[in-house]
Amino acid sequence: GGSRLKILEALAMKKAVVSTPVGCEGLNVFHEKNILIADTPEVFASRTIDLLEDKKLREQLGAAGRKLVEAKYGWEAISKSLCKIYDAVVKDRKEE
Repeated sequence: GGSRLKILEALAMKKAVVSTPVGCEGLNVFHEKNILIADTPEVFASRTIDLLEDKKLREQLGAAGRKLVEAKYGWEAISKSLCKIYDAVVKDRKEE
C-alpha cells in the first residue's frame, strides 16, 4: 500500500487520474465517473493514451474529481465528520 493522498491531490487540481484498483482502494471514486481504473499494465497504458488523446474526457474527469474532493475530502466535509465523532464521544461519556 501507499498513501492515497497523491490521488486526492491530483483530483483536487482537476487532473484526470488513472489508477490501479489497489491504488485507489478506500477512496470514494468510480471508474469513468471521476477516475479511470486499470488492473493490468496494458489497460493502464491504454487508458493513459485515451486521456492524452481526449481533451473532453480529461476535462470531465478532472472536474468530477475536483467536485468529489470538495464534497468528501475538503475541510468542510472533514470538519462535519469530526464534529459527529466528537458529539458521539461526548454523548457516550455522558451516558456512563
